[in-house]
Amino acid sequence: MPKKKQSSNNKKEQPVPQPRPFEARWADAVDFRRILNISRTTLYKWENKLNLLVASELGGKKYYDLYALNKRLVAGLKKKGKKP
Repeated sequence: MPKKKQSSNNKKEQPVPQPRPFEARWADAVDFRRILNISRTTLYKWENKLNLLVASELGGKKYYDLYALNKRLVAGLKKKGKKP
């Protein structure tokens, strides 16, 4: 006996995947500070005085690359001989 075709109404909806850490590539200054738990002053120093971060500006708002930060942190840990 042939199988009956399922109608599109019977399809189950797929669950929405939950974001993982660093899944988002870019974060604005507020989110970036919240993720790292740093102050505005520290963010300013890292970006302008120590040149640790590079910000991209879009519509008058600065965005920071989380992947670049993660790479830099992992490279620093490897240099010190610690496991990431």
